[in-house]
Amino acid sequence: MHGTGQFKTEVETFRKRFAFRKDGGLLVGIEREGFVTKDDEIVPYAHDVLEETRKRRMKTSFGYELSACQIETRIGPCLIGSLEKELRTSEEELREALRSQSLDVSYKEVAPETMPLDVYPDPSGRYARLVESMPEETL
Repeated sequence: MHGTGQFKTEVETFRKRFAFRKDGGLLVGIEREGFVTKDDEIVPYAHDVLEETRKRRMKTSFGYELSACQIETRIGPCLIGSLEKELRTSEEELREALRSQSLDVSYKEVAPETMPLDVYPDPSGRYARLVESMPEETL
């Protein structure tokens, strides 16, 4: 068991590793990744879904991942008491954008080996450079 002094030292060491904002106290943020699907198959259409969310000027922030099959939902920072509402809103907005293209989302923890390995076409080319030396298992 740690003594109180040692525990305080460890907490301070941990806190110094990060730039905590004082105005962010008691706020939480969540990033949630999902796979874009069509007819229950994972498809590389994240770019199309993100374009749709931008056109609709949705309240929730959506972004891309390395895989062109994944989309990220960004919630917060918000008070924990409003988190459920924020999660529901983001899910409704994402499903609205997906439905407009006859797509859906799946929240699998691990993708099947048959998932397409397309990389999100970011304009900077950063992702394309990252995958040049990545083994297929990592992708």
